[in-house]
Parts: sequence; structure tokens; C-alpha cells
Amino acid sequence: MARFLALTSRGLGEVLKNEISSLGLKVLKGSQTRVSFESNWKNLYRANLCLRSCTRIIMPILDFNAYNGDDLYNNCKKHDFTKYIRPDQTLKVEVSLSGNGPFNNSIFVAQRIKDVVVDQFNNKFGKRPSVDLEAPDLYLVARVRGSEVSLAVDTSGVSLAHRGYRLDQGMAPLREHLAAGLLLRTGWTGEGLLYDPMCGSGTFLIEAELIRQRVSPGISRHNFAFQKMINFDSGAFDQVVEELMGLERETEGSVSTFGSDQDPRAISASQANIERAGMSDSIGLKQISLHDCQPLGGASSKGLIVVNPPYGERLSNSRDLEELYRLLGNQLKAHFRGWEAWILSGNPDLTSFLGMKSEKSYTVFNGNLECRWLKYAIRD
Repeated sequence: MARFLALTSRGLGEVLKNEISSLGLKVLKGSQTRVSFESNWKNLYRANLCLRSCTRIIMPILDFNAYNGDDLYNNCKKHDFTKYIRPDQTLKVEVSLSGNGPFNNSIFVAQRIKDVVVDQFNNKFGKRPSVDLEAPDLYLVARVRGSEVSLAVDTSGVSLAHRGYRLDQGMAPLREHLAAGLLLRTGWTGEGLLYDPMCGSGTFLIEAELIRQRVSPGISRHNFAFQKMINFDSGAFDQVVEELMGLERETEGSVSTFGSDQDPRAISASQANIERAGMSDSIGLKQISLHDCQPLGGASSKGLIVVNPPYGERLSNSRDLEELYRLLGNQLKAHFRGWEAWILSGNPDLTSFLGMKSEKSYTVFNGNLECRWLKYAIRD
């Protein structure tokens, strides 16, 4: 069994850990941003295809201390990089630096690691891979914290957050893996009604429907990094894809996932994204003001509301934001009694204007912004 490391946004570590466990994989260690687990390569393919809250999966290969360029080179030389790709393929080394240490130039660190790979190929084959910064066949990730160096092979390639459906974005788009992770945090399994009254580019709606229909988020991708590696087993990969497609379910009857927004540009973006995701028959959309929001399943219906209201990016006047949150709270209390609402707040000063008390609060980062994922039970 190999050891892999799944990465996510800060605050979704527990959600990601539960996802990995649900695949039957052995979790070794978890934190707010990463989960270490054991897997064979077939189940590594499955994890890349299935994990909704994950951004990428890397395979750690080296951990060592280095104090100069020679230390870097000599420690990296202990690993055989020629087992991953052919000499006619390409590579890239990405470096992140932090802490006080001997290295202050990420380009220098990347160059020394690349030198090791190039020298190994030249010595073994008489030719070497070229560098490709856009779509490399071998993507090495180096994390340098002071003098501590961790080197890993990226198995995902393009971030797993990029599902491929979201070309049109709202003014403050929510990344796909974050929307999925927040939905999983609510306990959403796809049963019942779901409504987003400020749907923006429709990410919550699409991710909710992917969960409802049990569609693996990476099922349509054909550009995983592991597919370019020498040990890639296309037969095993095809078998996993077939198994996952067999788990999908068609939703019949009335539409249960709804979204609305007062901005016609947001509705247009949502519609385009929903069409690309193949969800046009499964998700309802309507351009209406927050003033006019009503339970789309009828006055007696109950369900889940998820909403990512603006924190200050879209509205420049703080009084406008206060009024917006006050209106949201009033609408929920007046028309959605018995529903459960989850609100992503990037500004704790604004949530007081909702006029409701949250039952649960989870810290999560939307990019670099610290947010709260707040649960409100709207009483009958």
C-alpha cells in the first residue's frame, strides 16, 4: 500500500476525512487542510474521481532537512524519478516557501530539484524530459518550511475543484469543492428540497444535484496526472469508471433543487453552468428579488436552504449590506418555517442583522477569507 495525502481548504479536513473513510480507505492522520491515507493505485484512481471536498491528492516521496543547494540536490538524488515518466515526457517543480530558513528563492529550489531529475534521466537514458509549466506529465510539489523539505508527486494534475462545468462565474464565485464540502457538512444526501435564494453562478445547486444523483465529480475528466505515469493501469481505471457510473441514479418527477437571484447576469451564468453540467432538467431557476422568495414546494413544504450572501465585495455601502441581511432573516422567518438554513458568513458583524441565533458554527476558509458556516433552524 502506498501513502497519499489529500488536500482541501482550511476547515474542510473533517469532511474530507469522512469522505475518504466512506471509500473504505485507511485514514492515517488528518488536519484542517489535509488527510493522509493508505491506498493501492486502483483506489487512488477512485479517490481522485470521487472526492467532492478535495482539491488534489499528492504522493509524498521525500522528507529531509536541507541547509544549502547541495543538501537539496544530494537528498533528492536518493529517490529514483525515472520510474514515473519516460524521457520524452515533461515535468514541472512547484515550490512553496515559509518560515525562516536557508532558502528565500523558490525558483532556486525548483531548479535544484529539476537538476536531479534531469541528471538521473541523462545518466540512465542519455536524454531527459523537458519542462512544461502548463500541463506537465510529472508534477512535483516541494514544500519548504524553514530547513524542512517535503517533496511529493501530484497525482491529480488540474485541481479536483475544477469540475469543468463552471466557465461562467458570478461576481463572487464559490469554488466547487468548497460548495460540495459545505453541503456535506450539512448532512445533505440528496433527499428532499434544496433552495438557494442568492444562487450566483449556481455552484451550490449543481454540487447538490451531483450528490443527489450520485455522480462522481471527476467522472468526465480525462486529464488526471496519474494517467500520464508509467505505472498507469488503464484497465483498472476503466473498471472504476464503469463501477461509479453504475452507482448513478436518475431523478424522476418534479424538480427538487431550486435557485433564484435578482441579478439577470447571475441567472444567465447559472443557466449556462447548469447546462454544461447536464442538469437542465434537474434544477429550477428563477430571476426574482429576495423580497419575493417563497418556498417553491408550497407553503407547507420543508427542506434545506443554503446561501452565500455578499460579505462586502459586491455592495460598497455597509448600510446596504445590513439591510440585505435583515431582509434575508425576515424572509426566512416569515416564509420558511420548518426549514433548515445554512449561511456562509465572511463578516461576523453582518450576521447579527439576520435576527436569528445560529445552532452550529463551523470555521472554513473561502480562499484567504475566514468564514463561518452557520446553521439556523427556522422554527414553526
